[in-house]
Amino acid sequence: MLHLILAGGGHAHVIMLEHLIKHPCPNLQVGLISPTKKQAYSGMLPGWVNNTYALEACQIDLQQLCIRAGAMFISGKLAGLDTKQQEVILDDQR
Repeated sequence: MLHLILAGGGHAHVIMLEHLIKHPCPNLQVGLISPTKKQAYSGMLPGWVNNTYALEACQIDLQQLCIRAGAMFISGKLAGLDTKQQEVILDDQR
């Protein structure tokens, strides 16, 4: 089993998770680390600024996206990597 950690819910990681929904990889375990469950989609923010969209319409629900992709959502901030132990370190020492 391969393990992949995605740090943050930016565009590339959202696209990766969407790809996993359409094309599951049974030998890959994915975790997304983010301090927030929702991520603003920057392409829609101008529409929010001029009141075309509600803020909720401009947000991606990262936790739900992870569920649909078969990935683990990890609430927290990445603080470091332990390459010897092959572990990520979160800001709360988890």
